[in-house]
This record gives sequence, structure tokens and C-alpha cells, in this order.
Amino acid sequence: MSDETRRLLLEAQKADYGLRSTFFYRKLNELGFTAFSMQIEELARVGNAYRWEERTDWGVSESAWEQIQNSSIEPIRVFAHPLICMQNPRLLAYYRSVAAISQKGAKRLALPPIEQFERGFRSALSHDQAVTACRLFNRHISAIIDSTLTFSERDIEALLLASAGAQIDGAWRNAIGEEGEAVVRRLIVSGFLKEGKIATFHKRGGGVVAVSEIDEADMIAHLTEYQGFTLTNGTAIVFSSEPDISLLSTDGKLLAAMEIKAGKDPAGALERLGAAQKSFTHAHKENPAVHTIYVAHP
Repeated sequence: MSDETRRLLLEAQKADYGLRSTFFYRKLNELGFTAFSMQIEELARVGNAYRWEERTDWGVSESAWEQIQNSSIEPIRVFAHPLICMQNPRLLAYYRSVAAISQKGAKRLALPPIEQFERGFRSALSHDQAVTACRLFNRHISAIIDSTLTFSERDIEALLLASAGAQIDGAWRNAIGEEGEAVVRRLIVSGFLKEGKIATFHKRGGGVVAVSEIDEADMIAHLTEYQGFTLTNGTAIVFSSEPDISLLSTDGKLLAAMEIKAGKDPAGALERLGAAQKSFTHAHKENPAVHTIYVAHP
């Protein structure tokens, strides 16, 4: 490897880690982690307003409860209360993090739409949903407390930071994959536009736009608003999820399937390849003569 190649590689790595740092900081705010301490502090001031007689039904073990009672920690800081979760569903993320449960785990074990509640997209959390979530979180929190002789507010902060890091790291890896798809789609569209091969664009949710009616730079910048486009020879190119890009004949027959996989984790390379192969298997069932294209960035 030449010195110039090493220099360029180092510059690329610096840019990559710089983006990762700003992404992590932005996500901490976006996911609410920076606001949790203030919200919990406000609730702790009125902690006596919340009753805990049904705590065992909510998954709190008596040994964990006794340990918290013997400490200076307000129970609200540790255990999930159904009423609190109903009043502020975004705090599900706080208690899930103290329980060290991933969002995916919570979806599988208790609350499928938990991400929508945590992000504030859904605000009507029912009592049954709240109790189910509290049971899951409190059982895990109780197990953590029961596994140690001492449990402090520093432990809560550490669990929050660990959970936030894991969640944001997962979001970062997903963002790399999404950006990889976006780059390839932009390159394809730009190439066909330069050759004058595109007749119309198709917007998501319906609507057809003639290529003469769009501004190329604006369209490329807002490509996610488009479902795909039709070439001047009638071939349709569709952006979807499986496969990522499809080429269809004028009668709707699948001509080619493209899978785009980008990621920085070498350990996930085989998983990404397996997902692409699964997609191609479906494509071959639809048309044995289909062309398959795999675009990968390690």
C-alpha cells in the first residue's frame, strides 16, 4: 500500500468516525435520553402520589423492593409504574433501558409497537399494555437488583448509558445500510437521466410525473419520495425492500432483481449475503430466468 493510499484511507476513517460521533450525539437527544433525568427528577418530587400496593403484579420482586426501600432511591427512578407509563409513554424507553432490554426484545416479549410509543408517534397507551410492559421491565430490573448487594443511582445511570450506546450503535449500522441503498439509487437515476432514458417518475402513494416536469437536482435530493420510474422503452424500475430494486417488463414480468447491502461490521457480512440470497430465491421462483445483481459494500 502506497503512502498516498494510506493517507487517503486515514482521511476517510477520520471522516467516518467524525460522522459517527455527531450521529451518536444527535440520537441521544432524538431518542430522549438527555431528557430522561429531568423527567424522572420531576416525578420523584411527587413520588408519594403513586401507589405501589400492586407492585408484585407489576413484576417487582419483594427482595428488590426491600433493597430499594432501604436505600435513598425513590422507587420511581427504578421500577416502572403503569400510570406513569400511560401518562408519558416515552418513558418506556427509560425503564426498558434500566432493565437492559433492547427495543427488539421488548417488541418480541411484550409490546410490538414500543418504538412508536417511545418516539412519541403513538400517545394512547392502554392500561393492559402498560401493565404488560411494566411486568417485563420490572422482572428484569428486579433480577439485576437481586444479583447485587448494593444498587445505587450510579448503577441506573450506567445501565442507561449502556442501553443508549447499544441502541444508537444499532441505528448507526442501519443508517449505513440505508445510505448505501440511497447512493446506488441516486447513481442509477442520474445515469439514466444523463442518457435521456427516463420517461416518467412514479411518486409514493400514487401520481406520475413526466421527466420534463422535474428539476433533476431537486428530484435526486428527494428521491425517497419516489417509488421508481419508467424508461422510454417501457421497462419499469421499482424501488422496494425485497428486492431493493426490481426491473419489470411492460407486462409486469420480473426481469432483474438487485440487492444492495452496505455495512461496516465484517461479522455481519454473511448475514447480509444470506438476506440477499433469500430475496433472490423468491425472485427465481417468480421468474427462473431473472437476472440477479448483488451490490455490496463491506
